[in-house]
Amino acid sequence: MATTTATKATTEAATTAESPAAPAERSSVAKGRTTKVGNITRDPELRFGASGVQYAKFGIAVNHPKVRGDWAGEQVTEFYDVTCFKSLADNVAECLHKGDRVVVEGDASLETFTGRDGEAHTSKAITANAVGVELRFATATIHRPERRTPADAVDADGYGEDDEEPF
Repeated sequence: MATTTATKATTEAATTAESPAAPAERSSVAKGRTTKVGNITRDPELRFGASGVQYAKFGIAVNHPKVRGDWAGEQVTEFYDVTCFKSLADNVAECLHKGDRVVVEGDASLETFTGRDGEAHTSKAITANAVGVELRFATATIHRPERRTPADAVDADGYGEDDEEPF
């Protein structure tokens, strides 16, 4: 139950940190862990919540057969709003773009909200734990970001990298 509450709080925190044009009332029902493969529908946007935590939002479109296993038949497309946090958000915003095929793993939920038209709407959302490039359709070069500790910023003379006194 703690995971469900945390997912709701995380999704609601990200929603309330959005622009004033966001719907006023929004609720979330957790569905559980999911993995989806699809194409990014809009470039990831890096934002900062009220607490200063960075997050990225983007959309994906996932195709699957209308009749289970019948890939030659009619296809159905489902759309998901994806939110990721902290270093994952930073890396997603830097590396991925609209049209890229990705694998998203995270906690799925259904969000209901009242739109500007006054009608109730439902959207599918994923709070991502992992996002990666789908390598059947692309290649990737791995670049690990350099992680710095406060001790790394100070060099032998004690003033830091720029060799100027701190005042």
